[in-house]
This record gives sequence, structure tokens and C-alpha cells, in this order.
Amino acid sequence: MNKQSQPDITAPGVTILAAWPTETPPTLFDKRTVKWNFQAGTSMSCPHVSGVISLIKSLHPDWSPAALKSAILTTDTTHDTILGGGHMKVSDPFDIGAGHIRRIVSLSKISSATCPKGSKKAYNINFPSIMVSNLQSQITIKRTVRNVSIKKTAIYFASVVKPHGVEVSVWPSVLIFSYFKDELSYYVTLTPTKKSQERFNFGEIILFDGFHFVRSPLIVRVNTTCTSSTISADTGNDVAN
Repeated sequence: MNKQSQPDITAPGVTILAAWPTETPPTLFDKRTVKWNFQAGTSMSCPHVSGVISLIKSLHPDWSPAALKSAILTTDTTHDTILGGGHMKVSDPFDIGAGHIRRIVSLSKISSATCPKGSKKAYNINFPSIMVSNLQSQITIKRTVRNVSIKKTAIYFASVVKPHGVEVSVWPSVLIFSYFKDELSYYVTLTPTKKSQERFNFGEIILFDGFHFVRSPLIVRVNTTCTSSTISADTGNDVAN
């Protein structure tokens, strides 16, 4: 499977009742006109995402497309019961992206969506997810987040769900935002603890202030058994690039 073709996020698209223009037939071959019809699939997922984007944009007209995308990706939910298409295993970020969109998005979240100049590694792009496709030794990744809540003072605690075979540490583990400091950086250190090759494992980093969850998917492929001649030149890509 092409790991670069995964979605950013999923949205409702099954058994959705969608309004149709009165002059639009239900199919290309049916000349009748209807006022409404059932439609399912990605064609109905897209309007859900567009609606959420419109809602956020109306409240934050100065937000960039990257900031809007970050707000959606970091406020989604995950479902362990969703099976990936074409196979009977529990879905992972390559199937559903960052997760399932929340149609009512809390806007007092942290947003991260900037691309620092001069970044040499793809995983160092300040994206809401972290993906490292060729972890051979310990690396440290930087993320910068911004408090977009009306309440300027907030304390977020970091917790980690570790991918199998990877030791993960976050520093600092507590982010304290104030009126004078609405942007903070934290560092994620990944250390391989197993011998492996060609297998992705999944985890997540969660920032929590007692009410808001800000979740970032963590996707890592430990590659500690390759020889120098078989190591990929690609050292990592974000999950939803």
C-alpha cells in the first residue's frame, strides 16, 4: 500500500440524508426530479468537513488554511471498532488519518500548523501529526503549539501512547500558557527499543488541560536491521502530507 495516499481525516458518509436541488435527478439516467435523496460515501463526507471549516472560519476569519486543518486534526476522535477497507483488521492512521472528525469542534484548543524555514527533515515540519518512516537511532523532534482559547491562561499536561518498540519522552511535560505567552514548544524524543524492519507502529501524544484534549498521531517505523545499502533515503514524512 502506498503510505503517502492515506487521508488526513475521516467524516460521516454512510446513510446520510442529503438535500438535493429540486431540478436534479437522482441518477444520470433518471429524468425524474426529487427534493431529497439518500447518498453515501466520500461525496457526503466532504460537505461535513466543509461545514466544520466554515464554522471555524466564521469565528476566526484570520486563520490560515493550515491553522484550520490543524484545528480539525487535533480535535478529532478515534474508534477502535472501525475496520480498514479491503481487510478485516482494526483501522490505523493509514486508513482513517488523524481520526474521525467532531462535527462540533471546541475552539479553545491548541493549534500547530506552521512550517519552519530551513527544515531538513520532513518529520520536523510543524504538522499536527508526527511520522518517522526510518527510525534507526534516537532522534528528537520539535513541535510548536499555540493556545487559541479566549481564556489566555491554560496549563496542559502531556501524555504518551507509545508505538510498540519505541521509547517516547516529551519535554517539557507541562505547557503553561499565559496572556504574554500563547506559543510554546515541546520536544519529542524517539528511541528504538527493538530490532525491526518494514513495519509501522502507532501511538499518540495527548495534551490535556482537564477539559480539552489535543491529540497528535504518532507513526513510527523502526528500521534497525537494515544494512547501509538498503536504507531508504527518505527519513520520515508526516502522516497527512
